[in-house]
Amino acid sequence: MNSKIFSLVPTNGTEFTGKLGQKIIFEVEPSVGLLKARESYLVLNVLNTSSDWQRTMVNNMAGVSSIISRVDIYSLKSGQHLETMENYDLWSAVEHQYLYQDKTNLRAMEGVGAECYAHNALANTTQVAEVQLNPKDIESNLLSPVQSNGNAKYNFRQFITPLKCGIMRYWDDEKLVPLLNLLGLRIEITLQDPKICLQHLPARTVNGGAETLRTLASTVVHTADGSGGGLPCGNNNGTDLFITTTDDCNVLDCGLAVGNSITIMSAEVAAGVARTITALEADGSKVKITFGGANLGGARTQVLARRTADNRAYQVKPEFRVVSVQPPAGEVQSLVRGIDYQFTTYDLFFNTIPAAVRKHQIEVPSVATKAQCLMTFFHKTADEQFQDNSEYYTCLIPDEINLDSVQYHIDGRLIPVRAYNPKHKAEKIISQHETAKALTTINREPQDLGNSDGRNLEQYTNTYMIARELARPPYVYPLAEAEPQIRLGFSQNTASSLTARTLVWSKKVVRADPTEGIKVFH
Repeated sequence: MNSKIFSLVPTNGTEFTGKLGQKIIFEVEPSVGLLKARESYLVLNVLNTSSDWQRTMVNNMAGVSSIISRVDIYSLKSGQHLETMENYDLWSAVEHQYLYQDKTNLRAMEGVGAECYAHNALANTTQVAEVQLNPKDIESNLLSPVQSNGNAKYNFRQFITPLKCGIMRYWDDEKLVPLLNLLGLRIEITLQDPKICLQHLPARTVNGGAETLRTLASTVVHTADGSGGGLPCGNNNGTDLFITTTDDCNVLDCGLAVGNSITIMSAEVAAGVARTITALEADGSKVKITFGGANLGGARTQVLARRTADNRAYQVKPEFRVVSVQPPAGEVQSLVRGIDYQFTTYDLFFNTIPAAVRKHQIEVPSVATKAQCLMTFFHKTADEQFQDNSEYYTCLIPDEINLDSVQYHIDGRLIPVRAYNPKHKAEKIISQHETAKALTTINREPQDLGNSDGRNLEQYTNTYMIARELARPPYVYPLAEAEPQIRLGFSQNTASSLTARTLVWSKKVVRADPTEGIKVFH
């Protein structure tokens, strides 16, 4: 059967401002015939629209999928809901980390960062730091390129990504999607908040041959040694309208662009004064930052520069490239007869772990009768808008939340019989083994369990999850009547409330019958 490719534009517009809740709607008519979902893909043209030219990039783990918060799919003609993938961007980040060893294609097509993982271990390996973009990497500058004089040259950047959905056979054997039976598809894509999906570029400086990535976040406060962040600059006599970096740096690596609003903090004025950058230029091995407005009004020491405000923003122009197959004319009637179309997908359940508890029980009210595995992630909602990397994607590791006991209670049984301690110096190997088994149940072989450079070998560097395999393919587990619970224990009281997000992976069946219509069975 011959196939053809064509491009669909959204029915509700052509260019969209990135904000939480903004929808992009594609409609695929039944007349398309059969859809080759594995060869169809989204084309997302993204533009950095920060009001003061702040340098940003899509998330280093999720890539361009980070701008997609949720995907809902309906039957076009009947209106029947078929599938919802909430936290679509989180799952994309997890998939890119765990399921690909060579990430070259992800970087080229989807905008994934040169370092596609969540955490770097610190000297005290019970602590980790979120991975930052590095301005020296080409991948970090795709959305916000600047010239050697610091002038921003932002334009739409094109990214390509598959639509990672069950209906599209993404986790199943490849088959043609029967649009005739499903009466077409209405695909609603909900955009993500730019203050979650975009990362700010830090400043890269070199001192004595040692490279340092310095956050320029608007939340940075002044410290005498600059350890809290900010770009360290030389003493200023208060009469010149410029400051110069202390450490070696260059214009491309300083994380700034002409037009940025910066706050210049110092020992004399810790709160700092706001100024707008009018020029950036090389000053030997350092960067000279010229700003407009009045001079600083007196000598300044321990000078640090940071962004004045968080103005992350983006626009997107999307297309859906569809590869279709037209069945032979004589077989159309046979295709519109009733079918059962099975696919793999997940349902998302939220739970709040309150502050100051030592034990917590997560109820999972799933109705899945063909479940495959459970995956749970932890983060603080208050930390979702971190400017260097959102905790929404990086999530928290066991040592950060003092998690030292994990056990499942399913269908009246404790699984495993003895709870395990997932902390990295306890039973990390068991936790990672459970994760690997769970990923295998969705027809994906885990390829990368984390970065192993230096002290990272000890710690969880990928987005952390606790997981449990329920049934090995081709078998499934009847979870609906099993009253599943996840029982957690903490070595100390939780310092603050946490959000737990649990994915229940299962097989769903869409029954399309000419007389009874379209129904979905869990």
